[in-house]
Amino acid sequence: MVITNDGGLARKVHQLRYHGADPTRRYWFPTIGYNYRMTNVAAAIGLGQLEKIEWHLERRSEIASWYREKLRGVPQLTDQPEKEWARHVYFMFSVVFESNSPSSRDEIITRLHARGIETRPVFYPIHNLPPYRNLVQSDDYPVANRIALRGMNLPTWAGLSRDDVSYVCDCLVDCLTPVLS
Repeated sequence: MVITNDGGLARKVHQLRYHGADPTRRYWFPTIGYNYRMTNVAAAIGLGQLEKIEWHLERRSEIASWYREKLRGVPQLTDQPEKEWARHVYFMFSVVFESNSPSSRDEIITRLHARGIETRPVFYPIHNLPPYRNLVQSDDYPVANRIALRGMNLPTWAGLSRDDVSYVCDCLVDCLTPVLS
C-alpha cells in the first residue's frame, strides 16, 4: 500500500503497479512494471492498520527509548541514530556490534535464541545480492558491509512491555559478559 499527497508520484506508482502500462495508450508499456494490485480484503486490513498507525509509532518509539536506556554504556554496541530532521518509525530496533566485540553477531544471536529471544541479522545490502553483485564493487560500500556483518535486530513488537525489553537487554549484556572478562 502506498499513500502519498504527491500527484506525480501517485501516477508513477499507479503505472508501475499495472505492469508499467501507459495510462493514455492501451497495451503500451513504456517501462517495466509489476502486478502489485492488492485484493480488497488486503486493502481493508491495511486501512484498519493505518487507523492505529500513531499508536504503533508511539509504542515503537517508546520501546526504542527503553532499549537505549538499558544498553547505554555497553561499549561493544551502538544503536541506530535518529536525525533531528527525521522521524524514525522503528520497524526494528537495531544494534551493531563494534569491532572490539570478541563475539560475532551470529554467536550472540545463537546465545539469545537459547534463552528464548528471537533476533534477526540486519538485511543484506542490495549490492551483495546476486542480481546486483556484478554491477558495483562491494568495497565501495564499507559502512553497509560492516553493518551487514555486525548488525542485529532486537524484538520490537509494539506489545512489548518495559520488563520484556529489560529481559532482552539483560540477556544480551549477559551473553556479552563471558567474552568481556
